[in-house]
Amino acid sequence: MIVGFAPFYAKAGQDPDSIFRIIRKKKIIFPDPVLHGIYMSDDCKDFITKITQKDFKKRLGHENDVEDIITHPWFKEFNRRAFEAKKYTPEFIPKVSANALDDSNFDPDINKNEIDFSVLPKEAYKKIAEQ
Repeated sequence: MIVGFAPFYAKAGQDPDSIFRIIRKKKIIFPDPVLHGIYMSDDCKDFITKITQKDFKKRLGHENDVEDIITHPWFKEFNRRAFEAKKYTPEFIPKVSANALDDSNFDPDINKNEIDFSVLPKEAYKKIAEQ
């Protein structure tokens, strides 16, 4: 969500299980700010690296739960007390319906086709592979 695509992806045409193998085995490759035009702070990359750690015992949050996460430097400007007091104004407040099957808050195109797993566009894959 930070850069507009998932940290793990499969090439178009690969079997759906390949994405799960990639998640378990591959290292995250962050976009290059010059090549891809996407900047991520070092704190952001460190946070993502630590929460996606393959060894769950080393994963951020394993030892002290949410405290590990909210005390990470990426959240240094996060005001926990204001959050807990509900003083943040959300950018988007969805309309809530009594109908449990109401999907009006989702993009209508999502419901048109069944989605197996995320596929990175060929052009983006080529750019990342060039690194």
